[in-house]
Amino acid sequence: MSTAILYYSLGGTTKKYCEKLAAETGANAFEVKERTRRNMLTAFIPGCMQAAGGKASRIVDPGVDFGKYDEIVIAGPIWAGNPAPAVNAIIALLPPGKTVTLVTICGSGSYDPKRAAEAVRVRGCTLKESRSLTAKDAAAG
Repeated sequence: MSTAILYYSLGGTTKKYCEKLAAETGANAFEVKERTRRNMLTAFIPGCMQAAGGKASRIVDPGVDFGKYDEIVIAGPIWAGNPAPAVNAIIALLPPGKTVTLVTICGSGSYDPKRAAEAVRVRGCTLKESRSLTAKDAAAG
């Protein structure tokens, strides 16, 4: 079974985790970038409000041929208790029929995966697993 890892990382923790996961599993990793690059200020002021509202940001096409992959891993940070807007944008790219694993990395606070899980189901995909890691656990690998 072939796996693609699509991830968004602002501070680098998610990127390091996904690069290690790809190396360990043989999956192909694709970094997703927002069209307008954020800094910490723009991430936490408008970004958190967008995340809390379940909004998706505009992203650069990651160039993934989803037809080549049986399973898709989506990874990214949690902002204001919800997936970052770029994570919502990745979910919106999913074609129907894929098996999806969600990996979220939370610096602090809590996260309820129901909204993201429902977004995956609405896309016609099967949620295999939802993992929520602390930034410390993600950094440890």
